[in-house]
This record gives sequence, C-alpha cells and structure tokens, in this order.
Amino acid sequence: MIAQLRGTLAGRAKNHAVVDCNGVGYGVWVPERVLMALDGDRQVTFYTYMAVREDAIELFGFSTPQDREFFKLLISISGIGPKAALNILSFLDAASLTRAIANGDANRLVAVPGIGKKTAARLILELKEKVKQFAADAAAGDGTPDELADVLEVLENLGCDAQRAREAVEQVRVSAGDNLGFDALLAESLQLLGR
Repeated sequence: MIAQLRGTLAGRAKNHAVVDCNGVGYGVWVPERVLMALDGDRQVTFYTYMAVREDAIELFGFSTPQDREFFKLLISISGIGPKAALNILSFLDAASLTRAIANGDANRLVAVPGIGKKTAARLILELKEKVKQFAADAAAGDGTPDELADVLEVLENLGCDAQRAREAVEQVRVSAGDNLGFDALLAESLQLLGR
C-alpha cells in the first residue's frame, strides 16, 4: 500500500497529477481545489489511498490526512465510489463536510455538482454518527479542521469571497503543510489574498 507521496509535481490535468518521486512518475487522482492551489515544478506531498479493483489500481491523493480519512468514510457508503467521493472533496474539504453532515445541512451538500437531494439525505443519515467520531479524532490530533474552519469564517466575515478564501487557505496549507496554527494560517492567507 502507498500511504504518502512526496516529490515534484511533473504534470497535471483536471483532478489528476503526476508526481515525480526520484524518477518514477506516479499518477494520482487529486481533488480539483487542491490542484488549483499548486504551482508547477514544485515539491508536493499527498496523503494517498490506493484503490484496487479487478481492472485497475488507482491512487487518490489529498493535501491533508483528514481529507484522506473523510474520503474513506465517503466510499464506505453504498453507491459512492472513489470518483464520486473525489468530486465531493473537490468542492468541500473534510472540515466543511463534517459541519454540513453534523448540522444536517443538505443544501450545502446539494451545492456539489452530481449530488442530489436523495444522495445528500443518505450522506447525512449514514455519516451523522461517524462524523462525530471523525471530529473528535481530529480535535484530539492537531485540530486542523477546526482551525481551517475558523480561518475561513474570519476571511468570509472580512468580506472575502468564500471560494477565493478557500483556495487561498488551501494553497497556504499545501505549501506550508499542517504545521501552521490559526494565526499563521490566517496571516499567510490574508497576504495571499492581498496580492
């Protein structure tokens, strides 16, 4: 099993990246919001999930361990395959999904292309209890989902467009890793948005 890739971004297309790890290029399916935040020819780290089927072996990569774990929760639901889960995580990160499901916010989920009312209701029904544990585990770890949500909320309260704010925060997190606390994440995101 390949759990993490660190290397140079050698190529990318919609939802797909090639990571050069010491001369070997790994094809990785990545949420579009993460790819939008990446610059070409730079070092990247993806936390990966390897899906093995009869006819294919595919890698799915995420900028945070929390997104990878939420991906696993999504594909545990009947009818949600890896590509559908990747699509969901292209529009909402793990923290946003956790809040939407915990609060029963079907409208937030329906905003994701390809997710209808029935699928949103099923996600809420099947994951409501699981996201409580997911949120507790994340809070016991580094608290990153809560900090991300807080930073996004502050940026939106300051009048930033929600999508631009999310892209800026994601770009800062991808470039700096999960080592930034709330203050540093907010400051660097504001600096990026001010450019």
